Amino acid sequence: MQKKMIDFFTTKPGKRIRDLLMFLALSGISYTWIKDMVLAVIISSCISIYAADFFYGREQSRRKDLHRQLIGFLEHMVIMLRAGKTIRHIFLHSWSRFPAPLGAYLKEVNQLLEIDPDLDNALTLFEEKSKSREVLLLTAGIRINSRIGGDIIILLESMTASLRKSLRAASRMENLTLQSRMSANIISFFPVASLLFLSMFCGTSVIDFFSTKAGTILLVTGGILEIAGILIMKKILIPGDEGKELPYVLDLLRISTLSGQNIYNSFKMLTEKYKGGICRCLEGFIRDVDLGAGKEYAYKNLCSSSRSKQFREFIDILMLADIYGSPVSGILSSRSFQISNENWDDAERRSKKTGLLTLVPLVFLILPAFIILVGGPLIFSLVSGILF
Repeated sequence: MQKKMIDFFTTKPGKRIRDLLMFLALSGISYTWIKDMVLAVIISSCISIYAADFFYGREQSRRKDLHRQLIGFLEHMVIMLRAGKTIRHIFLHSWSRFPAPLGAYLKEVNQLLEIDPDLDNALTLFEEKSKSREVLLLTAGIRINSRIGGDIIILLESMTASLRKSLRAASRMENLTLQSRMSANIISFFPVASLLFLSMFCGTSVIDFFSTKAGTILLVTGGILEIAGILIMKKILIPGDEGKELPYVLDLLRISTLSGQNIYNSFKMLTEKYKGGICRCLEGFIRDVDLGAGKEYAYKNLCSSSRSKQFREFIDILMLADIYGSPVSGILSSRSFQISNENWDDAERRSKKTGLLTLVPLVFLILPAFIILVGGPLIFSLVSGILF
């Protein structure tokens, strides 16, 4: 029962319910202590945002650890396959070699394989438990290889190289933005911490001030500025996923084309075995071709279905190669390498922009909120002390 609850709270609906329950609990505690509903709601909202950000950070840390462990797991698979072991044998006996989170997921796969020999069901369980795009890449590659044949070791080595590049770019981005993220979080939380400090050590003067009509207006204004500033800053600090999936897709397409499949069959197989975001665009291409719209029209429609410049450039060069009968496996390999390098460069550009962009909400939203929420009660306390 406890395990099912933990799994539920890792889903999107579960996370929303968790955040709502956390906000309600904090609001109740804050109101019991402060005795002011508006102030309690504002403080609880800010703390809830930071708590949700904490859980998001833990989830990203789990995914990064899993990403790193998958590289080692792929290398382990290559060694075992060269030693004559099967994929099923590897999934059955490798879980003890890896710590959590990968080891825990492989252990559940092992338990399923012991009662159900169907490897496809085990791979589906692996995907559901990990909730990782990198795991989707691995399982899709195994499924495609089992359908079309070919050397799976080449596939796994290609996947390992792609995972290394993406992990390197993500780590680079995280390291370069570490100082900006830490300083932005500390500064943005300072108004809330100061307000809590005043409420705790200044007696009833803070509550008295916010109980007045002018104090309530300032409280609501400052709260809106503070919450808006925190949300905008968090949006800036969250890294984007643009372009990260495309090198994986190119590797899977390359394996299909090396086995003799044409572009249409490769796209169709990919959409069946890999459930990534790009596959929704590729399904439109397959539908257009099946309806007899013609390949050129299907390619152009595919280009217009995505906002990614990298994806549109790739489809454009793929269309030329397919129309004129040029081999595409080399194009897929070079394009995957190029996009990985572009993602690396983009990580450095984004890291430099992040520090400057965070200044906008800090200066125009959080600083005014600090002046209103902290300066107002202090001035009221000083004036009250002088007059009375």
